[in-house]
Parts: sequence; C-alpha cells; structure tokens
Amino acid sequence: DHVDGRPGIGTIKRPGSNKGWVKVIWDSGRSNSYRVGAESKYDLVFDTAPSAAPPRAGSTPIAGNVVSEPGPIGARVHRGPDWKWGYQDHVAGRPGVGT
Repeated sequence: DHVDGRPGIGTIKRPGSNKGWVKVIWDSGRSNSYRVGAESKYDLVFDTAPSAAPPRAGSTPIAGNVVSEPGPIGARVHRGPDWKWGYQDHVAGRPGVGT
C-alpha cells in the first residue's frame, strides 16, 4: 500500500499514439501511456495540487474528475477509478513517495 496514503502525481505530456490514451510523466521520472476513454476506461483523475498547470483553451480540469480525451497537456493527474498499472506512478521500491 502507499506509504503516505496518496498515489504518485504526474503531468500529461501529449496525446497517446492511439485514440483514448495520453502519455504521462510521473514525478518519479517514469513515463507511460494511460487510458482516458479507451475501452471505456479512465485511468487518471485531475490532481488537487495547487500547482496544477493551466489547461489548453476549452478544457478545464476539475480536481477529482476523471481525465477524458484528449486530456489537457500540462495538467497534473493521479490514479483514477480504472487504474490497473501497479506502482508505475511511484519511485521503484518506494510506493507513495512520487518524487
């Protein structure tokens, strides 16, 4: 389980290579692609951190809401309701740290 009770935080970097996916880089330095509507699944929600990056025009991230395609580039995110990716959002061997 998480050391501090909170999942890792990441930043949406770009759309994924397939529709319904985005590329995220985690504060741990890891990066991967996650579902934002593909397979009717939502792996990410917007983070509550006050440092959340401003979204692109026409897209307003609301903390706790699922991220849907295309996902605003630069938005801060963490695990969503359909997360199935283990500890990809954490520093290896240190779940819950994320930095």
